[in-house]
Amino acid sequence: MHELDIHDFANLFGTSTHNLPPECQKLIAEYNFKYDIIDGEMRENEILHIIKLIDSDLSVSGESRLESWEKGWDENLRLFQSSGYDAQELIPMYYRRGRRVLRMMSNYIIPVYCLH
Repeated sequence: MHELDIHDFANLFGTSTHNLPPECQKLIAEYNFKYDIIDGEMRENEILHIIKLIDSDLSVSGESRLESWEKGWDENLRLFQSSGYDAQELIPMYYRRGRRVLRMMSNYIIPVYCLH
């Protein structure tokens, strides 16, 4: 198990810890930034999944998708308003929820909050 701390964030942003605004430092201290690095077969499976995804027919963003974009964000706006302004409702519907493998500093990781 690993955990990002204020020094890691400063390195990721290409700065020093004293250049991180106090608001950022407070958020880093408050939230869970623990993660596991995946390796071996699990890493290989993730790379295979990414290759297959790249080779699939992905939607191309742009002006031709404007209607779809507006419809999707309108849905989020309505959910946000009807929920009493719950910020979770601002997460786009296309965003994959649940287990998330992310890439960080040449590693594939799974944040602890996704392991439930």
